[in-house]
Amino acid sequence: MRRQLIAALVALPAVAVTTFGLPLALDRGDEALRELAHTRARQARQLSPAAAKALTAGERDRLRERIAAYQDRTGGRAHVFDVRGRSVEGALCLLTPEELARLAVVRAALRGQFTDSADQRVSENAQELVVAMPVIHGGVLIGVVVVCSSLDDLRLEQLTIWAVVAVIAALALALNGFLAEPIARWVLRPVRYLEVAARRFAAGDHDARVPVHLGPPDLRVLAETFNHLAEQVQQQVTVQKAFVSDASHQLRSPLVALRLRLENMEPHLAPGGVRSLEQVLGEVDRMTGILNALLLLARAESGAQSAEPVDVRAVAEERVAS
Repeated sequence: MRRQLIAALVALPAVAVTTFGLPLALDRGDEALRELAHTRARQARQLSPAAAKALTAGERDRLRERIAAYQDRTGGRAHVFDVRGRSVEGALCLLTPEELARLAVVRAALRGQFTDSADQRVSENAQELVVAMPVIHGGVLIGVVVVCSSLDDLRLEQLTIWAVVAVIAALALALNGFLAEPIARWVLRPVRYLEVAARRFAAGDHDARVPVHLGPPDLRVLAETFNHLAEQVQQQVTVQKAFVSDASHQLRSPLVALRLRLENMEPHLAPGGVRSLEQVLGEVDRMTGILNALLLLARAESGAQSAEPVDVRAVAEERVAS
């Protein structure tokens, strides 16, 4: 039982990490991606007024300055396309402008699949996150602002999360491995005491008791219950022994007196009554033997008699002869 308890204590952190740590790490990665997409969409929306002026009034220099400042400030790269999907202005992403224009999120924005200027389409590929924000001017779709964001920082954050989970799992396993043995001893020590006390009690040692200050609360209650039961049994056995001893002493004297009176009646009996008297005296002797056996048993159970060597052969011959 001790080995099983130690194994369960050591395996508990692994189960806890698998049950809670892995889903938490995965959820944190998804949450980080959603936060990045939300941030890039908000930044693309902030670039929409400059993109609208560049598309309608030809103010490309102003747009170019805004895109450069955005890149320096956030590390993201922005690109503006007109309604026909042609590149207007922007920083280079990992994908070329032609490849960006063919992305599903950009094509969806160019097809006008949106409800208002806050609508956004998000796409994730192996290297970067792409957010396409429609540019609306006068209620008409005139272009799309595309923001590209590298996922290297996101992957680094994800690796950091996995590393933290791994470290926590390793520390938990090490700590539980260090504490498993003392905890198992603490839990099982009252059980061992209970087992020893139960064996002693079954062997006739009715004074056997279990310490009630060791182990978990439930085992302490069990120890108190065992001690209470042992006290009840010991009390009943003591009462039984006292009854047997007292009954043997109380009945022995009347039987002796009865035998003497019966023997004194023998001269006064008719010749045919002697046989009946002998039978009655035999029953009295049998009852006397039973009482002597009960008295001997009571003395043996109480420990009043000390052990002494006897001749087994002589005792056996005496019993056979009687």
